[in-house]
Amino acid sequence: MAWTPVQHREDVGLLNDPESLAFSGNVTNGNLIVVFYTYGDNTGAAPTFSQSAGTATTSSWTTMPNNVRESVNGQGIAGGWALVTGTGSCTVHASSGQGLAGSSQQAISEWSGNAAASVGDVSQGHVTTGTSPASSSITPNENGALVIAAAMDDTAGAGSITGPGTGWSELAASGGANLMEVQYIVQSVAAGISATWANSANEASINMIMAFKPPSGATRGLFLHDLMHGDGVGGSFFRNPLAAPAGFARRDRIYVPARMAA
Repeated sequence: MAWTPVQHREDVGLLNDPESLAFSGNVTNGNLIVVFYTYGDNTGAAPTFSQSAGTATTSSWTTMPNNVRESVNGQGIAGGWALVTGTGSCTVHASSGQGLAGSSQQAISEWSGNAAASVGDVSQGHVTTGTSPASSSITPNENGALVIAAAMDDTAGAGSITGPGTGWSELAASGGANLMEVQYIVQSVAAGISATWANSANEASINMIMAFKPPSGATRGLFLHDLMHGDGVGGSFFRNPLAAPAGFARRDRIYVPARMAA
């Protein structure tokens, strides 16, 4: 079961906080909803997310940790997620609790390929300046993770963020002036990863990167044995010291995912 983007939508400009954004089509029971939110930020507080309308039902909404605030322009970015528990229409509501006009934007996406056990894993917000912004590096805790990142130039009417970075895929309707550029990648083997963009102006931008765990059992419990053979004398055995495959490390007589060998 592979991660697949089902639909994506984002606001076309800066709106008032709080704000709500509806998916164009119905969301499907069991799928994952991911939201990014940029907002006028005077306090650094983490926003909250919920479903404000629609016939679908969703699980409890989770705000991912390490949202970030850019102090010069007072703009923040955060992310969150929920699981769809009943098929239907869905409107996502985001609020920073600060109620600043003309300061907010949402980007929402629906994903298939997860399972009920799929949850948010790790995340990190980052502020950067220049024409080649990059996120902080995160390391998912499991192979097969879905990694999603969003960036926006936080100076209204100035630079435009474009992407995707090498190896990443862009979600439709992303990027442009006062818009978030949202991109994703699925890691076959868990490793440190960051997202990159281009900014048309040499100025500050904000970004957030988040990882989501794969379906239960998709990549866990994977072990490889060394080849062994007997010499026929006294029951002694010799091991064929194969090089560890990519993403694995030897521990005793088995190879285990490298993240488990520490």
